[in-house]
Amino acid sequence: MVFPFEGGQPTKRLKINPNTYGSATHWTPDGRALLYIDDHLANIWSQPVDGGKPMQLTNLQGDQIFRFDYSPDGKWLALARGRMTDDVILIRDFR
Repeated sequence: MVFPFEGGQPTKRLKINPNTYGSATHWTPDGRALLYIDDHLANIWSQPVDGGKPMQLTNLQGDQIFRFDYSPDGKWLALARGRMTDDVILIRDFR
């Protein structure tokens, strides 16, 4: 939701997929959209504040996006990407 700086009721309610990676959201440098990582952790989407449809900004395959941010001049988008691996070990007859 977007709230007025002075407080009060929200002025906008954005419809963002509830399965998105919520800890990695950023405003665009012009403040007109909210960027977020999709529910597959693979691409960045832009949700315009004016209520338009979300737009996919990246078309990446494979690795997950862990973090992202704009450069200070707002011209570049930096990504931290990689793969998460986990090992499972089964221990039997442990005494």
